[in-house]
Amino acid sequence: DNASIKGNKEVGGLVGLDFYESTITGCFTRGSVESVDKYTGGIVGKAYSTSISDCYSGASVKSGNGGYQGGLVGFASAMGGVSTSITNSYSTGLINDGVTAGIIAGGMVGREMVTSNNPAALTVVGSFWDTEASGQATSAGGAGKTTSEMQVASLYTNAGWSTGIWNLADGSYPT
Repeated sequence: DNASIKGNKEVGGLVGLDFYESTITGCFTRGSVESVDKYTGGIVGKAYSTSISDCYSGASVKSGNGGYQGGLVGFASAMGGVSTSITNSYSTGLINDGVTAGIIAGGMVGREMVTSNNPAALTVVGSFWDTEASGQATSAGGAGKTTSEMQVASLYTNAGWSTGIWNLADGSYPT
């Protein structure tokens, strides 16, 4: 079902703040995720060294007050040299339903925080966001595709997605 999640700082459809080397696998979110301030994502609001695989979000994402927002992750960073990773995942939700000053938005990831200690803060493999549905032409990670491109099964099989995990059919998003 659709969830409506609202919060103040780190807000995600599944996890608000994910801190240091945790794994999120085989999940999905729908509905809306909104933060009054800062970090907002369809799956994770703020991720440090998080591994996300085989997940999708159709949730709309919105943040205010100079925040970071993304279809899967609002803000991604590394800790101790371990990057946040996204593998075989996608997002389709509307990102920021209007233009708000100071917002950094991305179709899949709002912002990747790169520092001299963590030069590779984000790794994305075989993951996509819908540029039309999200309203976002750019992202800190992933590959942007049109709605029709996102609904072709070969996009995912060519990227190495498992048919044992995913239901891939032409004319619809993977489930």
